[in-house]
Amino acid sequence: MFLAEAFVKFYSYKRILIFVMAILTLALSAGQARADGPPAPLEDHSIRWMKWGGPAFDAAKSSGKLIYLDISATWCRWCREMETRTYTDPRVIETLNSDFIPVLVDTDERPDINDRYNQGGWPSVALLTPTGRVLAGKTYMSADDLLVLLAAAKQAYVADRDRINLKIEAAEKAALAAREEKEKAQDPVPLNPEMPFRVLNSLNLFVDPEFGGYATGGQDKFPMSEVIEFGLYLYPKVREFKQQSPGTAVKLTLNGMADGLQDKDEGGFFRYSTTVDWKTPHYEKLLSVNGDLLGVYMQASQLFDESKYRKVGESVGAYLEATLYDRATGAFFNSQAADERYYKMDKGDRRAIKAPQVDRAVYADSNARAALGYLHAYRATGDDRYLKTGLGVVDYITGRLYRKGTGVVHSEGATADTLLLPDQLYFALAAEQACQATGETKYLSVAVDTAGLMVKKFWDADKGGFYDVSDGGGAIGLLKDRKKPQIENSKAATLMMDLFHLTGQEVYKQTARRTLAPFTTEFMKYTFWAAPFALAVERCIEPTYEFIVVGRCADKGTAELIKKSYTYEDPDRVVVLVDPDRDIKRLEGLGYEPGEKPVLYVCSEKACFPPVSPDDSMKNTREYIRKARAQEKK
Repeated sequence: MFLAEAFVKFYSYKRILIFVMAILTLALSAGQARADGPPAPLEDHSIRWMKWGGPAFDAAKSSGKLIYLDISATWCRWCREMETRTYTDPRVIETLNSDFIPVLVDTDERPDINDRYNQGGWPSVALLTPTGRVLAGKTYMSADDLLVLLAAAKQAYVADRDRINLKIEAAEKAALAAREEKEKAQDPVPLNPEMPFRVLNSLNLFVDPEFGGYATGGQDKFPMSEVIEFGLYLYPKVREFKQQSPGTAVKLTLNGMADGLQDKDEGGFFRYSTTVDWKTPHYEKLLSVNGDLLGVYMQASQLFDESKYRKVGESVGAYLEATLYDRATGAFFNSQAADERYYKMDKGDRRAIKAPQVDRAVYADSNARAALGYLHAYRATGDDRYLKTGLGVVDYITGRLYRKGTGVVHSEGATADTLLLPDQLYFALAAEQACQATGETKYLSVAVDTAGLMVKKFWDADKGGFYDVSDGGGAIGLLKDRKKPQIENSKAATLMMDLFHLTGQEVYKQTARRTLAPFTTEFMKYTFWAAPFALAVERCIEPTYEFIVVGRCADKGTAELIKKSYTYEDPDRVVVLVDPDRDIKRLEGLGYEPGEKPVLYVCSEKACFPPVSPDDSMKNTREYIRKARAQEKK
């Protein structure tokens, strides 16, 4: 039986699913008979893959053929298996070349396509109508299994294409109408302090009490850095007020991952484990995963004051710099492929064989996430090496992938026709963090410009929130249905709150709240995956302490105060440099008098503390903030 999973995922319209499955099942026996026949002579010796785009879909429409979509990844073991076994079979080559329009997509190159057409893993195979709607889909298949699917789908579509297309169109319209009706009936709920603690309860409820990690309904365990980040953010705050703490759940997870999912010989983390004890990894190593975990473990080492977490973080950084770092450009390569045989060897035996392949592609979103990991590592340790690497990545994206007034393209070969939200978002986050860490206005300038482009090209002016792709026109298939991803929107709200404090412009605070509006009524349906939303709510409604350094950029004491401020452990602080020569209006608005020496002012909306000089300890500031937060809770 062939499950048309995409209809459930995108349309939730069961009658069309049953209809299509019935047609494919009726065609199954005929397809099986053809699949078992002898190999046919070949005119072509390889599959004539096309890129996703207008030419492929135009060819499908003019020929009446189905599109055969393969979503693959360079780091994916089973993708390589299908490439070297299934796609080298002469029968498969001839069938795909003659009866279908074969389209090959790299999931890292086109994450927007993967988000809509993935069938539950990689490789993902989907049979699409010429308008881009899913007729059937599966993951890895042998040559024989694939030939059965192809024969059955072709026979069913040729025999009844008009009725299938009508049913699909009706399903799409019904689903769209139902969604619009639901959106009309749901008014946003005001942000309130109970929201983060409801999510915190989910973290503690769903944690695996033995190995850590969070229950997903199966054996697989993923790092879930966004969930851990929320636990780390909330830990020092709830500890002060003796509320339910996420510390136990976070430590269990960090310990479990370090014990089972970490490569203890060469460093770095594998993508996920297929068993709950973390000890059966899928062996690919991704830049995005390791960039996130670098920051997570370094933050944990600071908050919990445990050196073992710092050692894990240092191991991640060493792996990234030894294997994925391109010293010529200052950017990171995307991934290292899985190789079960290699990684099961000890370190000495590994030297005798070739290391798994590194995908040398460079993507904006994963590099920006790596930059954030390095900047978080600098914040937690004060080690300038991490700052230098993080700034280098931000500079690479600024120079190679970002264009003022246009946005951030996904890679150097990509165009700006369709921009992706994660590229803009993570770059803007990394740039504004770079500004906080250094006081350099060039980073704030690109962060502000990119945030403005996000509003211009991704924003829903009616209901708030950001779509995942820009409205570039000419979208094909399911790409026409733009989404509002909860995680990216939550992080976008955090970005807007940081920009509010860095610029003093109220519009950013208003945008942050409207960004969260589409998720306020049903955020708990995400359970622990609502952690980014909960963190963003905290940032919107809880007091943030502005560490305002008043001093000249060239002054050594100014740099010292910026570093003290950025490496300060409080979760609610934003570092703002006000240069008396450069930021005259901002200084006048704050009411501060410039002095001969730089000075640090720590202020919230309700409290300001005595100034700190470069020679002063931050101990008094820590006590001031503790008392102020306690007063605000009363």
